[in-house]
Amino acid sequence: MQIISYKYDHEFDEDTYSIEETKFGKFNLLVGDTGTGKTRLLNTIYHLCSFITNDKTEARAGHWNVTFKVADNTYKLHLEVKKDLDTGNLIITNDHLCQLNNNHETVIIHRTQDEFVFNGMKMPKLPSNKPSIGLLHEEEVIKPIYRSFSYILRRRFSQDGLDLVCGIQALPQYLLAPSREELSLEKIFSMELLLNVKLYLLSELFPDIFINIC
Repeated sequence: MQIISYKYDHEFDEDTYSIEETKFGKFNLLVGDTGTGKTRLLNTIYHLCSFITNDKTEARAGHWNVTFKVADNTYKLHLEVKKDLDTGNLIITNDHLCQLNNNHETVIIHRTQDEFVFNGMKMPKLPSNKPSIGLLHEEEVIKPIYRSFSYILRRRFSQDGLDLVCGIQALPQYLLAPSREELSLEKIFSMELLLNVKLYLLSELFPDIFINIC
């Protein structure tokens, strides 16, 4: 997945801020003084990806506009999350995904508070606090998009974050079973395991990849 452009507006009670549209290439270096928003930019990207792919991630109020590329396809995502004035809960008020082709937009998902349309077909009412890509992740046209969002990771450079990365974890008992042979690279990547266990699984199940990494 390659993010081409990213824009975010945070609006929740009196806590408001904006990240102006930022263009990205294949390799990017964020440079700026302390407090200028580099970490905030990365955190909002990470939260969006986690919100889409992790059911346990709670919604945050804001507007996202992201153009991104998966394989040879370019997509545009617009997502709005606001506070419901009646319940006080955060709900998705606008969720729009389209594919771009020579400046032509093919709508894949169009979702408002009143309707939910996927590939031209009306959908039943679904949870208003869950993004459409996550809800439809088993659909063939959505699978590669969902999988690409799940690959986004955030590294914490605080002392606790570095201690966690450098920690040693015992191999969980369930990974000793023959069923571990069925683990895919994607599954290992997304599992909540420390680095030493993931490297061990790579060395056992994908030795060629392990050699290239190490």
